[in-house]
Amino acid sequence: MTSPASKSGGADTAVRWNASGASTSILSTHSTMIHHNSEFDSTAVETRTSTGGCYSGGPTSLRRRDEERAVRNTISGAEPVFGMESHRKGDLTEATVITELKRREIPVSVPFGDNERYDLVAESAGDLYRLQVKTGWLSDGCVEFHGKSSHTNSSGNVYKTYDGDTDYFAVYCHELEQLYLVPETAFETEMRLRVEDPEIEQPSINWAADYEFDEQWPPEDTTSGPANDREAIIETLRDRGVDAIDAIDSDAPYEAVLRTPDDDLLRAAVRRGSVTNGRIRFDTSGTVPGPEAVDYAVVDCAERGEQYLVERASYERTTSLRVTEPEQAQPSIKWAEEYEFGACWPPG
Repeated sequence: MTSPASKSGGADTAVRWNASGASTSILSTHSTMIHHNSEFDSTAVETRTSTGGCYSGGPTSLRRRDEERAVRNTISGAEPVFGMESHRKGDLTEATVITELKRREIPVSVPFGDNERYDLVAESAGDLYRLQVKTGWLSDGCVEFHGKSSHTNSSGNVYKTYDGDTDYFAVYCHELEQLYLVPETAFETEMRLRVEDPEIEQPSINWAADYEFDEQWPPEDTTSGPANDREAIIETLRDRGVDAIDAIDSDAPYEAVLRTPDDDLLRAAVRRGSVTNGRIRFDTSGTVPGPEAVDYAVVDCAERGEQYLVERASYERTTSLRVTEPEQAQPSIKWAEEYEFGACWPPG
């Protein structure tokens, strides 16, 4: 049975009832179909392409995501997040982050009063981490957020960086319904997490997938720092036949110098890596200096029994090496096997 078509906001709308009693609303202006299933009381959204094809899962464009979310907000009567007052938006984001943490059974506490420069305290293996909650927004294929606080005085708006006052930024993007975890040391005042391939190739990109909460949590155990690991990792390099010079007696920002068969000298940082959620993670706090001071990072992963060689100029702040297929398609993946030391040494 088909109901008469009606006009709503300039869009032709028709409601059809299928044999199971579920209704289907078709919004022709946005070429979007919203299926209401009365048995499960849920709403699924599909977007038709101009050729008549139907999107049913997997990666989608930001434009389609925006259309789908606008339709869902219209149906549910929910106020778009971008239309909220700033403090209300912040409250919503903080409540959402707490919910996400509790859903993962992560102990979380809220500090009393407004005197601290962090919003939450999360616990992992007995260690406490200060989290500053931030609302992320989509812009040009990236999730953006501010890494500074602001308040108003007689002189106007005053901005202040966190500079060690928090450990991580818990960034929630309402458009993507995604939570990210970014170390406070990873940047200064602003950061962009890319979710779509750029139109112009860039030498280093902060891929949002690398900062997804489940990829970053729990934080790395930092009780065994570079100074404690350096000797063992350098010794393993020497066992491979690499001429590795320990830089312990210098004040250099790297841990070792690697001499190639052609007598080239490469500055190397050495770090332990650990496998979490199908990725080898290392230096999640962004302590490896930039490419102006370090040429390569040598990553030693005891769980895999392998060392990896990662060019420092190939990433901006932090990165990871994937060892298993991701559950969702990602625009860029660094496969661990492509960075195995034996396959990369000497650098070409």
